[in-house]
Amino acid sequence: QRLCSWMRASTEAISKEETWIPVSILERNRSPYAISYLPLAFRSVIVSGMEQINLMILSVKGEAAKSEDMFAQIEEIMISVRLAFLNCFLDFAAHLEQIGADLSQSTSSQENWKNGYSDDHQEVSSANTYGSVVDPHKRLLMVLSNIGYCKDELASELYKKFKYTWLQSRNKVEDVSDLQDLTMSFS
Repeated sequence: QRLCSWMRASTEAISKEETWIPVSILERNRSPYAISYLPLAFRSVIVSGMEQINLMILSVKGEAAKSEDMFAQIEEIMISVRLAFLNCFLDFAAHLEQIGADLSQSTSSQENWKNGYSDDHQEVSSANTYGSVVDPHKRLLMVLSNIGYCKDELASELYKKFKYTWLQSRNKVEDVSDLQDLTMSFS
């Protein structure tokens, strides 16, 4: 339970720390695109949490062989882990969507200001580090790239890696449904 809570809290924390530094150039449909560190940090949180959870479940299963009462508890743990895993993705998708919405709104406000009243250039925050993207339009493209990466690659990669943590208690139809739900959360 604590590890599941840690994954969700960490997802929220990293979502507030976007650096806007392109860290990877990927290719989708033969077009290159750059993602920021944010989806990679999210991946790191999920992998770390799920690996610890897997070790804990293996340990509990070893003890369960000695006691019939433990099987129901293991089933409950696996359901809780599955929900936490899916909710981390939903939370992260919502954070990316909010970042995009905020950028979109600030971009349209800046365009109105530039077109209506002032020729001043946008202010560059002192928090921006060397190499970071400062143009709001490029930041919005980076958010879209992050979403695309999560939808097309990260969701299925991590789901396939960790679904065996809870899959014993679920059937094939539910498995396919979970993966569809994950990818749809980034649409």
